[in-house]
Amino acid sequence: MATASLIPTSERNQVNSVSAYQQTAELNALSALSTAGRAVNWLQAADMLAHNQVGAGQRLELMLQMRQALAPESPALSQAQLLLASDLAGYLSDWPLLASICGKLLEINQGGSKTNLNPSGTETLNINELCIKQSYCLEQMGLYSEALAVLENQLLARPFDPELITNYEYCKSQRQQLPFALTDLQDDPLMLLPLSEQHLENFSWQYADSRIRKLCNLPKFTSNEQWLQWLNSCRQERGLYLFAVMHIEWGFIGSVSLEVYQGVGFFYYWLGADFQGQGYGPKAVARLLALAQRYFAQDCCYAKVYHHNVPSQKAMAKLGFTPLNFEIKPPFANETFYYLGPEKSQWDLYRELNWLLQAQDSELELEEKYFAPCK
Repeated sequence: MATASLIPTSERNQVNSVSAYQQTAELNALSALSTAGRAVNWLQAADMLAHNQVGAGQRLELMLQMRQALAPESPALSQAQLLLASDLAGYLSDWPLLASICGKLLEINQGGSKTNLNPSGTETLNINELCIKQSYCLEQMGLYSEALAVLENQLLARPFDPELITNYEYCKSQRQQLPFALTDLQDDPLMLLPLSEQHLENFSWQYADSRIRKLCNLPKFTSNEQWLQWLNSCRQERGLYLFAVMHIEWGFIGSVSLEVYQGVGFFYYWLGADFQGQGYGPKAVARLLALAQRYFAQDCCYAKVYHHNVPSQKAMAKLGFTPLNFEIKPPFANETFYYLGPEKSQWDLYRELNWLLQAQDSELELEEKYFAPCK
């Protein structure tokens, strides 16, 4: 992956020791937070990493446990415990938490460059590695200014360090290559980032829920290579834009996608099961539609929802979309199209949607519909 060089070797080996999709598919059968009938806390889970026994169903609870353990009102964790938390947060692709842990480890190890022991009496850690890891986490979140600031601060102490310089230049180039202004991507607590190779592990944790694939008609990914090929194929399609939905506290929580043909848009989105029903979907889509108007000259937009997907129907209404009374030919008759844009006649909407489906090379076809002549 493009950003793999930014992860310290120990972290990279741990995160990539097993295929992201193999990891979630094989372990999702584990009951949440239980192993051999015993409750599993985050310290136990950290010890289980070598055996790849942490599944997608356990992820959120472990993230919550670690945040509670790191809360100001909780007893301070030792450096050894923080390192275990760092390993687990990295494995779970919990970048906000890992950035925070790195900050705590940096505080403990201040002054460690002069002796082999830090002020807490434990062995001093490599400050460079901690700074690089923290900046990587911040970059994953789209917090490029903060990521660069971490590296700049360390460069003041070690201005000629080649590893720091390499990572600093890479992070700066990532920000410069972003085709959108960061302010246009952000709507607290969310930020949209173009979906890229660096999101593979994040994507797989959320995508472990098979309902997402079925509701969004997405592929069943069985390997990292297949996902990367799919991503590359999407990038080759003109007018198709994929984004990761990042939450400032939880990291990657889902994805939004948009296709735009001559000003006519079509979008879909999905969120991980742990983050549904909290208003994040409509908020992310609203940001996507604002981007589409500013950068892609989108004038109107369509979407479709399964008849049984009541939460998405409510989200459509919240966003201002109107359901269209156009039936779809079998075997897709269990879906409804929605529209948002300037007011148009039913005939114009029908004709435009038909054209859009053909432009998408879609399998969906509208049933023929009779429109009474205008008087």
